[in-house]
Amino acid sequence: MKFTAIGRTMGDETTPYAVSEYKAKTVGEFINEVLRERPHEWGYFAVKEPGKGYIGSPKIEYRYGKLLNEMPAEWQNLEIKHIESCGGWTAMDYLIWDVNNPDSFSNKELGV
Repeated sequence: MKFTAIGRTMGDETTPYAVSEYKAKTVGEFINEVLRERPHEWGYFAVKEPGKGYIGSPKIEYRYGKLLNEMPAEWQNLEIKHIESCGGWTAMDYLIWDVNNPDSFSNKELGV
């Protein structure tokens, strides 16, 4: 998994990133990849719904290789279009677009 900075580091030491070179094809696979390969992280996953807000809770929390709440069933097989993240040190929030979503993204949508 590769993280490329797409903005400046903010006052709270978090930086926005484009995420690439992951193995997953679906949202469920990506979440499991992060939990498995980056067990030192904590934060949130969110899926952007076309023309709206988020699919699901609207976001799910994870910490040290485990989900703290259940992944919405509708996320499991959504095909990934694009992923961005924002974080620093061990905190990392991920915003995932599925292939049917043309919406643009702002890191502020994740609350970071």
